[in-house]
Amino acid sequence: MRDLSRWIRWRLRSVLWKQWKTGSKRCSVLCNRGVSKDLAAQTVGSCHKQ
Repeated sequence: MRDLSRWIRWRLRSVLWKQWKTGSKRCSVLCNRGVSKDLAAQTVGSCHKQ
């Protein structure tokens, strides 16, 4: 059950990430959710996919 729960949460995060299509939208939503501006910019600019 733990693995299934982990996979579902990961999948939901990836769906949300794809809905926020542009980098500026991703950055603004992350900042609104309490992520620091520097970390949000690093995350948006990251080319690493999981």
